[in-house]
Amino acid sequence: MASSELCLFVVAVFTFSGFVYPSEPPIASVANGTDEKLGVRLRDGTTPENGRVEVFKHGVWGTVCDDRWDMVDGAVVCRQLGYSAAIRVVKNGHYGSVSNDVPILMDDVTCTGSESRIQECTHTNQKKTNCGHNEDAGVVCLPSTNTTVNETVRLVEGDTDNAGRVEVFYAGEWGTICDDNWDKKEATVVCRQLGFPGVILSTTASAFGPGRGTIWMDNVACTGIETRIEDCQFPGWGMNNCGHSEDAGVICRSSTTPFSSNVTVRLAGSAGHGTSSDSGRVEIQKSGVYGTVCDDNWDTNAAKVICRQLGFADALVAVGKAFFGKGKGPVWLDNVACTGDESRIQDCKHAGWGLHNCGHGEDAGVFCTRTPVNKIQEPAGKKLQMHSPTFLPLCVYTNRQLECTLVLTQVDN
Repeated sequence: MASSELCLFVVAVFTFSGFVYPSEPPIASVANGTDEKLGVRLRDGTTPENGRVEVFKHGVWGTVCDDRWDMVDGAVVCRQLGYSAAIRVVKNGHYGSVSNDVPILMDDVTCTGSESRIQECTHTNQKKTNCGHNEDAGVVCLPSTNTTVNETVRLVEGDTDNAGRVEVFYAGEWGTICDDNWDKKEATVVCRQLGFPGVILSTTASAFGPGRGTIWMDNVACTGIETRIEDCQFPGWGMNNCGHSEDAGVICRSSTTPFSSNVTVRLAGSAGHGTSSDSGRVEIQKSGVYGTVCDDNWDTNAAKVICRQLGFADALVAVGKAFFGKGKGPVWLDNVACTGDESRIQDCKHAGWGLHNCGHGEDAGVFCTRTPVNKIQEPAGKKLQMHSPTFLPLCVYTNRQLECTLVLTQVDN
């Protein structure tokens, strides 16, 4: 078989269709009784007091375009919902987009401030709007006087309560912190504020997934002795030049999860590639928190160590670029350099625990085998270079076990 033909064969084997998320269903034309009577509601906010403004007109729910949208208009909406005032208004689809099947019912809204309902304000109707849902208007209302929030910082999307994306509560809305200047001093303050005795790691690049809503803080600069993150220096609430791909996070030290040398390894993810426990994204649990390994310098020597640590005989191939999908949590290891003889991945040289310059788009993975590679039949007598990117494992199920062989994608002359 010619090398070009063989290459096409392997590509065909590993081609797969990505998952297509269904579009958001249209907003129901019949609202619940309370919302319908009010004629307005807030959707997709972080608390009941904020969100995308949706109005009920002509028997259907729809959105409001942000042309001319200002605090006077927002105040009418908040009073209509029973709140005392508006804290701020937002534009440009801040609270996410909706299906194109959802109508934009109001545009160029102009209120005097005396109206009791947003529908009473001067506006352009649905047929004359020149907007898309990327211009949907939103509002943040002042919570009722009997509404209290006992905390102003929280951790979300972590596997344990001592780890996650940092979110702060301000002006009635939960939002995130940008990772510019984010390091252990800032993380120490957050952990102290949450009642933890110390910090294990500060994380960047939305290690625990991207948040939503407002990025409340950026360029936070703490001395490390503050009792609240709000006491640290920063440019001002809502002032940032970041996206949610830069959300900051922390792993706090707790009495049950001290920073220790105990390490657990597992394989996770699939993204259409992995079909058994023999392959997956490499994840390491340290101090009670699972994280990933960056693919910088990732090679088959490192994969061999991982596979043996998991009880397999050998590694078929090392893969990178989040081949098995993006993980979450800290990137625990980067620039891993193994000889291939180590018994544990933590015995290999690396940049240091939690030290990296990677995102989860660079998560490393492996294909393991229960049969030593030197006993796998080589195609056409050609020697397989395990470090070469010119081959892939071809795996099939036989007798409830995954059996793999290596297939060259090109043959060197």
